Amino acid sequence: MKLRELHITDEIGCPFHDGLNIILGVNQGGAASNLEPIAPLPDTIGEADERAVDIADGSTPEELNEPTAKQGEGKISDTNGVGKTLLVSVIKHVLGGDTEKALSSSFFMERKLWGTLTVDISGGLLTISRPLWRPLADNLYLVMEAPGDAFREALGNAKIDLADIVSELELANLLEAAKSPVRLQSKQEFQKFLAKLENIDYSVSNITFSALLDFIIRDEKVGFTDPISRIRRAQWVQYRSAQYLFGLPATTEETCSKLQEDISDLKVDLNSMIAKLHARGVTGKDKLFNLRIAAETKLGKVRQDIEEVNVVPSLGEARAAYQEVRKNFTAIVSALTKKERYLSGYAKNRDDLKSKAKTMSELLKVGEFYEDLIQFFPKQLEENIADFQSFFDGLADDRERYYSDLILEIKADIKFLQSERDRLEPQLSELSNQFKSSSLLKDIATLAATEERTQSELRTLEECETLLIERENTEDQIEELDRRRKEALVDGKKEERKFKSRREALIGLFHELIGEIYGTDDGELAFEYNSNDSSSAAGRTEIVCRIPSQSSHGRTYAKINIFDFVWFLGKKGDDNFRSGFLIHDGSYSKISRDVKAKMLAAVKKRLTGQQYLITVNEGELDMTPEWDAAVCCRLYGSKIDGKFFHEQFD
Repeated sequence: MKLRELHITDEIGCPFHDGLNIILGVNQGGAASNLEPIAPLPDTIGEADERAVDIADGSTPEELNEPTAKQGEGKISDTNGVGKTLLVSVIKHVLGGDTEKALSSSFFMERKLWGTLTVDISGGLLTISRPLWRPLADNLYLVMEAPGDAFREALGNAKIDLADIVSELELANLLEAAKSPVRLQSKQEFQKFLAKLENIDYSVSNITFSALLDFIIRDEKVGFTDPISRIRRAQWVQYRSAQYLFGLPATTEETCSKLQEDISDLKVDLNSMIAKLHARGVTGKDKLFNLRIAAETKLGKVRQDIEEVNVVPSLGEARAAYQEVRKNFTAIVSALTKKERYLSGYAKNRDDLKSKAKTMSELLKVGEFYEDLIQFFPKQLEENIADFQSFFDGLADDRERYYSDLILEIKADIKFLQSERDRLEPQLSELSNQFKSSSLLKDIATLAATEERTQSELRTLEECETLLIERENTEDQIEELDRRRKEALVDGKKEERKFKSRREALIGLFHELIGEIYGTDDGELAFEYNSNDSSSAAGRTEIVCRIPSQSSHGRTYAKINIFDFVWFLGKKGDDNFRSGFLIHDGSYSKISRDVKAKMLAAVKKRLTGQQYLITVNEGELDMTPEWDAAVCCRLYGSKIDGKFFHEQFD
């Protein structure tokens, strides 16, 4: 992708050309007095007579000294706040980058401004437009495969004034009614569309173009502390993007990281299972088997005692009454125990069904997987999964209602049996008092309670058996994931070795640049693959970049510039992504003049159809005719109308 034209709603614009592009901040004196009259935006971008655009509403340099009725009237400002960084931020914003902080000013909301960028992708022109104000900017893009003037003409034919648009729905209706060739896209749709045009294969790299913009468009405020480090970006994402830009394998760390997350989650579940088993005295299958034998033996003894309860025949009617009440009581206690066991089983079945339904629903969320992996969701697969989801949900609801109805019935039976047990228990106690002198009498109530506790113990042991099976399955899953992670690390090492010649070429280019810029070979660029299985960064290619005396601000900025030059200019394979442009905003502010000139000369001579855009102030660079010819936009600090948005930003 190469940049061709940036256009703002109120017709402020900037054309770009191949090679070096300088966005220059100019004060009242110096180079400003030698500028040619300001040229309007050319109708056709890319012709031989492309000229730098001086943003001053058609004013001549002499007129720039005149007072203005706007803020700063009668005052001469310096070159800060003229809009260089905002111009770069608008480019990044239109291409889907993160610019919420840069464009958070109410200035954009009040004016309902839009940024429109025309780019050249493989010889085809594409115009992209995005609101600069929120909330409309969050998820709305307009795209048309045509130059900027054709895009604006299409909007005019549809009678659409972007400054009047207040909702996405309103804009969609206007475009549909006019059958306009301009397409409205969401952020996700735009990212997929742009990735396809830029030949970024999400199924292989899982990388978004907007993530790469962190490196392609460097901002002095957040991008010039370390070659890799980015604010609000996960470190593995930063390294993945850098590896991808260098044309190196970039997916191993992500694969290993996701596998490690799954392993960690399973280990939490495993520890919970082990704690439950240990709390019940179960350490393994053999221990469980012994506990079950002991419980079953105890239950048999209790039941035998209950059956052997007799009363002496001489007590006559009392004996018969006691036997009848005991018989009924025993039957009720036995029935109550069975009902409670059924209740526990059905409740567990219902809970298991809910758990499985939830698991199945999670499994069916393959849309998120496709969105993350390949950034789109095939329509036919989506419909098939929706049909299966509907069938499964219906089946799950039906079984859940079935178990719920059974549970309600059993609860009613239990309530009735409990009331019968409570009714008979006092009678049994009263009758038993008549036989206190009998050595054959046993306390049937105590025996029944013992039987119930023993049966509950056996049910607990059954649950432990299920937990043991789940524990074994979880241990097997952890072992399998761990095996896959180790295999991925080994495969990553093999893949990394294949790129030895490419790494050597990149390192060679780095030393060439160091030599041309500083006249020394004292620097280092190294790519080290991390295959340490226990490391959180396993699978990452660590990138080390050092230059002589890099602790100074100027050398730090220079190091980052050179780092970017290597991935930007370095040779890559035919199937690799290659950025058509690189932007450095403020990267030359702290670098000495001599080094700046050498650095620009080094990159300029190596540009092959690519664009390198920088922002500088006139006092930061000796504006030779060579550099002056590279200026694509002059922004004046001496007059409000000379600033990019006709506004002074502090």
